[in-house]
Amino acid sequence: MKKGWLCLIMWALLPVCLLAQNTPNRQNDNIRLSREEFQKRHEAYITKYAGLTAEEAAKFFPLYNELQNRKNELNDQTGKYMRETWGKELDENKYKEILEGMSANAIASENLERTYLDKFREVISYKKIFKIREAESRFRQELVRGMRRPGGNQGRGGAPEVPDSPSNDRRR
Repeated sequence: MKKGWLCLIMWALLPVCLLAQNTPNRQNDNIRLSREEFQKRHEAYITKYAGLTAEEAAKFFPLYNELQNRKNELNDQTGKYMRETWGKELDENKYKEILEGMSANAIASENLERTYLDKFREVISYKKIFKIREAESRFRQELVRGMRRPGGNQGRGGAPEVPDSPSNDRRR
């Protein structure tokens, strides 16, 4: 269950990272990525890191994007629950209702992960699925690192560069 909450929190933070990337940089105001460009870089990063062939990527990413869209819907619902409480004092039953809704969304998100694992396995190996999970984590870490640097991801256009290879990227 802790893993499910962690996944939910990480995916809930991704839109924040995306929005932060579209915020003008004080030192270089012209570095911005559209959502489509960000997605292309994300897919390129995952493809290269996991060693997907063009055929595998063509079959995998429609499923992957479908999963992400469905999980984003759940995350949006969870965000709506949170916004309902901001600046308000609610009764105990309302808090219970909100927490149960958030918990149900986390469980639904975990169930989606399990369902799509089977779908992913139809087009790529378990090893590559694992590498994709690892790539997602590294991509998010690099986004956060870039946002912490003075000037953000300056020179990188708002998203991590595609790694040379997974084995060369083990220094962290």
